[in-house]
Amino acid sequence: MPMKASVITTVLNEIKSIEAFVNALDDQTRAPDEVIVVDAGSTDGTVEVIKRCAADRPWLRLIEEPGNRSHGRNTAIDAATHDVIACADAGSLPDPWWLANLLKPFDDGADWVAGFYWVDAESVVDRCAGLTIVYVEEEVDAASFLPSARSMAFTKNAWEAAGRFPEEVDFGEDTLFGVRMREVGIAPTLALDATVGWHPPHGFGGLARTTFRWGRGDAAARVRGARYKRTIGALIASVVLVVALAWIKPVLALLGLAPMVPGIWRTTRHKYAHEEHPAKWILLPASRAVATSSNLAGYVVGRAVGE
Repeated sequence: MPMKASVITTVLNEIKSIEAFVNALDDQTRAPDEVIVVDAGSTDGTVEVIKRCAADRPWLRLIEEPGNRSHGRNTAIDAATHDVIACADAGSLPDPWWLANLLKPFDDGADWVAGFYWVDAESVVDRCAGLTIVYVEEEVDAASFLPSARSMAFTKNAWEAAGRFPEEVDFGEDTLFGVRMREVGIAPTLALDATVGWHPPHGFGGLARTTFRWGRGDAAARVRGARYKRTIGALIASVVLVVALAWIKPVLALLGLAPMVPGIWRTTRHKYAHEEHPAKWILLPASRAVATSSNLAGYVVGRAVGE
């Protein structure tokens, strides 16, 4: 008997994207056996759109349940009919081959599958901002990669073994879920051809807000602490150098940023191949600077509030 799977997603005020998301699931080369959407309390008409979509799609189910994204996902999984669960974000658009490619590894006994994503944006600023905060294929290390809930799948048994999605955190919940999956000995099988188009935050302002929230989420979840400490160390070294060089001769102050350059290059060097516009040579480093500073600020605030 062919394996069956439930696709789940959570929504909150997604009226601009939910119908396109449902249509993308309609267009899958491997049709979903059921789709469960959990609405956390939308007030913009999202629920009405979902109900209209469900009228002629018997495989689409709506659950209205207030709570954060982890609570919504856990609610959907509890209600799912099938043992294999595929996750997607309603703000993303699954490519037609997404579900088929995401489910293939389960035929060989996988318990957790890491799908992938690509940055779907019209402006070069938004594309560079998006590239800054997601992996590109060249950066994926199978030994440490943590899938995003915008494109991954797992069995219910694996989800239970990891303690379900962590409802105690509001941000970075899929990162913490991934950490706990690895802690119980479950490693993801890569399916980088199981892609969704991901809409990044808008402009530098959206990038800053998003990475600040992610930093707070990492602090609350107590993950990636070593990485933050390294970045803070490089930032402190830069500040000291800037002050010292400015005291010697103001024109030399910019040289004080040198300790930050290796980190910026290391985290952007593979991304240039994924953007054609020549402005990438300015916008990618600028986006990295914005993302890093906002992310650190979020982490520091999160640790301070959490103490």
